[in-house]
Amino acid sequence: MVMTRSQTFDAPHMAGAEGDDNAETFSDSNPTPEDAGNLQILFLKRNRIHDEISRFKLWFETNNLSTSASRLRVRLRDFVRIKAQFDKIHSQIEALDDATPDLEQATTRLYFENAYYDLCADVEDAIEQKRVNTSSPAPQDGSFITAIKWYKDDDLIVDSADEELPLPEGHMLWENGSLEIFRVTPNDTGTYICEIIRPEPWSPIKQRHAIEVLHPPSVEPFPPDGFLQVKLGEEVRMSCKGSGVPYPIITWYTQGEEIKLLNHRELLKFTASDRQMAGIYECRAANGVGEPATAQIELNIIYPPELMTSRSWIHTAPGHRVQLECKISADPQATVTWTKGDIPVPLDSRVVSLVDGDKYTLLIKNVQKSDFGIYTCKAINELGQGELQIQLSGVPNPGVFKKTDDKNINSKNSYTLIWEVDSYTPIIEYNLWFQPYKPKTGLSKPEWTKLTIPTEHSSSGPVYSKSYTIKGLKEKTVYEALLVSRNRYGWSKPSPILRFATLGADLTEEIITPVQHHTQDNIIPLDLSSASKIHRLHIFSCLVSFSAIIYCFNF
Repeated sequence: MVMTRSQTFDAPHMAGAEGDDNAETFSDSNPTPEDAGNLQILFLKRNRIHDEISRFKLWFETNNLSTSASRLRVRLRDFVRIKAQFDKIHSQIEALDDATPDLEQATTRLYFENAYYDLCADVEDAIEQKRVNTSSPAPQDGSFITAIKWYKDDDLIVDSADEELPLPEGHMLWENGSLEIFRVTPNDTGTYICEIIRPEPWSPIKQRHAIEVLHPPSVEPFPPDGFLQVKLGEEVRMSCKGSGVPYPIITWYTQGEEIKLLNHRELLKFTASDRQMAGIYECRAANGVGEPATAQIELNIIYPPELMTSRSWIHTAPGHRVQLECKISADPQATVTWTKGDIPVPLDSRVVSLVDGDKYTLLIKNVQKSDFGIYTCKAINELGQGELQIQLSGVPNPGVFKKTDDKNINSKNSYTLIWEVDSYTPIIEYNLWFQPYKPKTGLSKPEWTKLTIPTEHSSSGPVYSKSYTIKGLKEKTVYEALLVSRNRYGWSKPSPILRFATLGADLTEEIITPVQHHTQDNIIPLDLSSASKIHRLHIFSCLVSFSAIIYCFNF
C-alpha cells in the first residue's frame, strides 16, 4: 500500500503564454430515425466512425505519456460509446443493403472490431502502468526543458542529461519527465524532488513528492531466543522491538489476558515477587495494515525449596503402618533428606523413602515405640534450603465435640456434652474444662473448671465416644468447653472449643471453634499451655460419678 503527497514550488520566472488542452473529442454519429431508410447517410456515418478510430489511435499514441490515468479512462468510455453507435448503424446497413454480399459485410465488421479491441487493450495497459507514478510539473510559461533531475532524500538518483548515471533498479523515467517506481518496497519510502532545468533566463522548477509505503508490522523479542530466567525477587526485563509503517502499537498478554499498562510500550518491567508469575508472555504489534505480528517470551523463575505437608502431627501405634508426606517445590530441583533429631533416618526394608513427582514420602512399616518423635524433611538446592517437621506420636488425636439438637437432655441448669476421640491405644481418662463464656477483652480472668473423667472399659476403639451431663450450671448462660484425653503414651492436644448455652440464653446453636495454643486471651487453661506453673484461680470442687452425671458444688 502506497501513500503519496506532492507539493510544487517554482522559482520566479518570466511570464509566457499558457498551453491549451486541445484534445480531440468524438463527434456524434448516432443514427436518427430519418437515417434508417437512407443507405447513403448510413454509409457516411459508418465511414465517419472509421475515421474516429484512426483519430483516437493517433491521439493516444501522441498523448499517452503525458495523459493521466483518469483522463485515459474518460476517453476510453467515450470510445466504447462510439462502438455502440457502430453496431447499431452496421445492423441497419445489413438490413437494407441487398447489393453488398454478406461476406463483405462480415469482413468490414470484423476489421472494425479487431481495430477497436486492439486499441482498447493498449489503452487499458497504459492505465495499469500509471498506477504507481510520480509526475513532474510541465512548464506553463512557454519555456523549454533542458533536463529533468530526480532526488530522493536529497540524493540525486535520476538525471536525464547524464547518460552515465544509471537508473535505480525498478525505476523508469518517462519522456514527459515522470518517474515510475515498479514493485514498491519499504525502502522506497522517502521524499522525492523533481527538478526541471530550463535555459536562462528561466529558473528551475521543483516539485516535492512524499511516498510512504505502508507495510504490515513485524516484531523481534528480547531475549532473541524467547527464553528468560530470573531468580525469585529479581527484576524482570523483557522487550519486543516493533517495525512497520505506520509504527505499530505494542500490547502485552499473559495467560490469554491483556496486561493493563499505563501506555503501550516495548519494554515490560516488573519484579518477580511470586513464582506463579512464570509462564508465557506474548507481545502483539498492530498498525492496521495486515494481521498483527506476535512474539512469545517464556519466563522461568527459579527459587529455593518451598515445603508443605497435609499433616504435621500423625497419630499411630506400634504395629501400624504410617506415611510421612512432604510436598516440595523447587527450581532447580532440590536434594531431599529425612532426619530424626539431627540424625539421618536409616533406611531399610522397614523404613523406605519414596518419591512421586514433587511428593516425598517416608514409609514406616510395623511401627515401633522407638519410631515416635519429630522427623525433619529437609530440601536443598543452589538457591537455598527449606525444612519442615512432622511429629509421629502415640498420644490420642484431639477430641471432637459432636453437636446435638436433642432439647430433652438440656435444661436451664444442665447440659449434656457428647464427644469422640480417635486413638489406636485405649483411652485411660479425659480432662474436661469448662467456664462461662466472656468476650476476650484482655481484662477478664478465666474461671475454668476441670473435671477428670475416667473412660469406660467397654469401648474397644479406635473411636471412643462419650456423653456427660453437667448439672448445677447457671440458667440463661453461655459456656465454653474443651477436652483433652490420655492413653498410655500421654495427653492429647486440646480439642476445638465448644460454645454452648443453658435454656434461655441468646445462643441458637452450638459453636465449635479451633483452639488457640496460648493463654494471652484466656482461651485455654494455663496448665494446658507451655507454662510451667498453674495459675490458681477460682476452682470448683466436683464429684464425678460413674453414671456420667456430673454434680458440681461451689465452696
